[in-house]
Amino acid sequence: MWRRPGPAAAHLALLLALTAALVLLLWVQPVRAEGNIVSVTVTVLNGHNEVLQGANVTAYYTNETKVPNTGGMRGSAITNSSGRAVLQLMSGTTDAKYVIKVYFRGLLVNETQNEFDCSTECPRTSFSVKLDVYHLTIRVLSSSGVPVPGARVNVTSSLIDPQEIARNAQTDSSGNLVVRNLPAKYLTDSGELDVEYTIDVSYTAVGNVKLTKSVTHTLSSDRTSVEVRLDLYSISAKVQDMEGNSIQGVTVELLKGDSATPLLTETSDSNGLVTFKLLPGGTYSLRFKIDNELVDERRDLVVAGDVNLGD
Repeated sequence: MWRRPGPAAAHLALLLALTAALVLLLWVQPVRAEGNIVSVTVTVLNGHNEVLQGANVTAYYTNETKVPNTGGMRGSAITNSSGRAVLQLMSGTTDAKYVIKVYFRGLLVNETQNEFDCSTECPRTSFSVKLDVYHLTIRVLSSSGVPVPGARVNVTSSLIDPQEIARNAQTDSSGNLVVRNLPAKYLTDSGELDVEYTIDVSYTAVGNVKLTKSVTHTLSSDRTSVEVRLDLYSISAKVQDMEGNSIQGVTVELLKGDSATPLLTETSDSNGLVTFKLLPGGTYSLRFKIDNELVDERRDLVVAGDVNLGD
């Protein structure tokens, strides 16, 4: 004998029907993507097109919030010896819009000009950035352009962290010192500004005389070297006999003031020439000796520029 289903049975049947309909709906509808992590490789170059190690590449959301280094994402990375930094950014979500900034020596030196929009997919997964970062060649010279080896150089900038970039570095045999990878400009809210560097040079000349000079310099692609000239001079002489023939091998002693002790000693070359270089200003004397016997003397040579005693 058939019985009409009770309320409980009817409710159960309705629930089963709704469940079946929901399963069917899910089966025919695609699952909405939740986004995925994409690797973005940034290669950083200096102004000489050389790879730049140690630059900080950081991604920000468009509200200036940093992308974190959590949840599979890597919002910032330091360039390696190949100049590459790899970021792990979310792609395929509505908030996946970024600004990528590059910092070097504590300064903001570059940022993407247009929004890096990964809301659908990232526009590119690798790109290069060329910075206004250059090597600075410092040339230390005498007043007439003679190279000064062994000069001590400090390079600082109030904007760089740490401020002291080169400390007590020495010029080479050509009077040069190369300080690598210095930012020429940095970015601020008000625009792009120059980075000013202070270059302090000191040199201890003969007679233990210390000379110093300080200059400032701003870098650019066509201003990657700077000359620093010190008040250093030379005395040149040509040693000849009474008939005007050059004499080689004459010992020439340089003395200063009333001192009887030579500061420097040189020997005339095959052309009879002898030169004392990199002398601080002052009053000097020359003594000429052959076989340790004094044969001539020049006294009270006032040096305030290069002195050539001639023939």
